[in-house]
Amino acid sequence: MLEKHQIALLYAGGRQHPLKNQNALNRWNKEFIELEMVATAEPMFIAGHTAPDQPQILQRIARRIQREWNRYDGFIVTMDYAHVLYNANLLAFMLGRLSKPIVISTISHDDLATIAAGAKYPDIGLKASIVNATQMVTAQAAGSFIAFGSSIIPVTHALVSEDKDHPGIYPASSAHGSVGGGYIDFGIQLLENQHALERVKPEIYVAYGERVLYQVLTAGDIKDLQVEKKTRGLILDSRHISLPVSAARLLPKKVPTLVLTSAAVLLYTNGRVTKITGLTPDCAAAKFTWLSGQRSVLAKLKNAMDQDFIGEHLRRVKPVKRAKSIKKRR
Repeated sequence: MLEKHQIALLYAGGRQHPLKNQNALNRWNKEFIELEMVATAEPMFIAGHTAPDQPQILQRIARRIQREWNRYDGFIVTMDYAHVLYNANLLAFMLGRLSKPIVISTISHDDLATIAAGAKYPDIGLKASIVNATQMVTAQAAGSFIAFGSSIIPVTHALVSEDKDHPGIYPASSAHGSVGGGYIDFGIQLLENQHALERVKPEIYVAYGERVLYQVLTAGDIKDLQVEKKTRGLILDSRHISLPVSAARLLPKKVPTLVLTSAAVLLYTNGRVTKITGLTPDCAAAKFTWLSGQRSVLAKLKNAMDQDFIGEHLRRVKPVKRAKSIKKRR
């Protein structure tokens, strides 16, 4: 009989009716027969749900993963679908380069259609995502991934579909070929060799920009934008609307601002605008938030956004050692 892989299942959302505590998670996991068939999972309750204004939940996840690192072959983290790529990327930056798989699980295509119809959805999609995520653990791949449908995608190279008729998550294209990850087809099929040679415990950097404001814009919001004096950074997500050119004049000049549009990612600092290339929008936003918590790079934010810390760039960029680039803060 084949030995089952040891997996830590960290719950931080994903259900329509959130679990509230460890006991509720234990009961839910006990009824999860499909997972029991393929792996030995230890359920760990983190939070009922995840949101972009609660990065402290991601800190708790990162610290728990580091503490439990040597006990498990891999880690599966459940999250709510809303802003899942932003949260997954911010967690990835906190953890750094990994020698084991961390796989984010969330709801499915069918669940999104059910939500759009205003109906309730069961746990089938989330459970299927968790079972698929275990395949990445059995393959002993290394890195941070997200399981959606039959795809396992590196979180830094994943995109949210802007098509309302075809919502979901898909891999970003790269001029340099495969972005990694894999897909489920009678088992896991890796798109490239992602096996880790060294099982090194991650050195986490959980500091983040505590005063970075993330705001999803709707029509008219930009005119009424209010920024508190203590704000250290601003992320404006305008992917669902068309911003007028005049909007740039309304941005605060003394607060670094990252603007996500459907066509580009723009960084405004000291009255200047720079186009950020080679990063997906959610990865750029998470990186901006994470870097805003590292005091040593605040004065050189644009240069730091161009550096490659965890293999996040779609183009080939020479990786840097975080210890040399940022001053560690706990």
